[in-house]
Amino acid sequence: MKRYVRILLIVAGFLLGAGDAGAVDYTTVAPLGMVIVTVDRPSREQFFEKLKEFAGENEFTCGIDVVPPDKESFIIQMYRRDMMIMGTNWPDDLAEFHLGFYKNDHVSHLEPLPQAKVDAVMAALQESLRHLKGVTSEIRPR
Repeated sequence: MKRYVRILLIVAGFLLGAGDAGAVDYTTVAPLGMVIVTVDRPSREQFFEKLKEFAGENEFTCGIDVVPPDKESFIIQMYRRDMMIMGTNWPDDLAEFHLGFYKNDHVSHLEPLPQAKVDAVMAALQESLRHLKGVTSEIRPR
């Protein structure tokens, strides 16, 4: 199964919980790009704090939740009017977080999302993580 499908299946429960009419089923939509982040366990909290800081600076709402029972797997959700970033480190490699970038297709946000804007946000995220010890990242465009 493709990695982005696993990410979306995990996150789908959160999206279904929101249950907005007209919302896109993200389990069937390929991401517009991915940022793959490898995080050493001792650097995990700094990574999460940096994600929250990035979210605030870029007008995203950010949520990071632990996935029971092992408390080593996490779901990351960031969203704003035009874009959503969803990811997880489950199930293959707990040190590797796959963050998928998607158009926010909520019914009140129907304007197009240029790929150049997605690419710029992916680059900004990668740059924000660059100085964290024990953290590396890679952009995988669409």
